[in-house]
Amino acid sequence: MYNLNDIFSMVRYQLDYILQCLPYIILHFMALFFLRNILLKVFALNGGGGSSLLPANNYFQYRFFLLGAMLVFSWLVTVFVFIYQNFGFYFCGDFIFIAGVLLGWRAAWPVLLAHLIFMPAWLHLIGYGGVLISYAMLDSIIYFAVGLLSGAQFDAVEEEYGYSDILLVCANKLVAALVSTACWALLINDSRFSGINILIFRLLGWPLASLPMIFLVLFLMKQDAKQLDLHPARKAENPA
Repeated sequence: MYNLNDIFSMVRYQLDYILQCLPYIILHFMALFFLRNILLKVFALNGGGGSSLLPANNYFQYRFFLLGAMLVFSWLVTVFVFIYQNFGFYFCGDFIFIAGVLLGWRAAWPVLLAHLIFMPAWLHLIGYGGVLISYAMLDSIIYFAVGLLSGAQFDAVEEEYGYSDILLVCANKLVAALVSTACWALLINDSRFSGINILIFRLLGWPLASLPMIFLVLFLMKQDAKQLDLHPARKAENPA
């Protein structure tokens, strides 16, 4: 059994670890704004010239490429940090989750598939064993599945959500993290210490990293849809 001193020691350790990751987390937020600005221009969604009445599928492609680009960027950061800093950093799960929320199964499965190809290959390359690789894949599938369920609750694919829905999605990400931690405890049933450490890490990391990232992505996607008329088909069906 663990006493309070053991718990506080683990909390301090995980908090220090998250603080070391903070520069790379901030880098992701900077990349989000940068990639969003580029893709808005590429897909002509920035309203600069031409009509802003664009087909919904064009905007859907924009979301797909933005989330795909953020996932690739997160992979590159993970590899860079490990190689040059000898430090473990992983932020990809949030984008797998958001892809499930915003894209739905039919559009998001290529994002999940690409991740499930890259991640085991990378983990094998750096020396992780089969059990840990299997858990990492299960972890991603859990995030993706909970993301799909979260988006289906209020049709996030069509941008039909409010701020309360965004907060619910953020809370569901924490639920996914807790379910994944429980799966770890079942797979590695002789390692209670590591299971508690994972639980503490995810409880601390949720408000410091996942909550602001998920909220920001959903907020920006809603703003892009709100400022531009991206659903001409609906407008035609319901003329003023």
